[in-house]
Amino acid sequence: LDVARAAAVAAVPGSAEAAQAWEVVEEIERASSKSSAFSTLEDECSVDDADDKCKKLAQDLAELDALMAQGPGESRIREASRRLVRELEKGYDEKMFRKDEE
Repeated sequence: LDVARAAAVAAVPGSAEAAQAWEVVEEIERASSKSSAFSTLEDECSVDDADDKCKKLAQDLAELDALMAQGPGESRIREASRRLVRELEKGYDEKMFRKDEE
């Protein structure tokens, strides 16, 4: 931006070169203000979703939604159950959970 602005200032006022240089400065300023107006890609894509990165984001979010809808697999449920039992064992006398001592 600084280089473009310096070129615009150095150009002869009113010349085609000066007009073109100031146009470049304005384009750079617009681009920087547009990109800083959005905090995330999701925010940017909610306004204009024609960009390839927005299409990729939409595809990735749809895939994530599908995976979440499937829920955890059987092995993950088993592991979560084991963790829960271990947590319970920590809080209580472990003897009540042992099958071999009954």
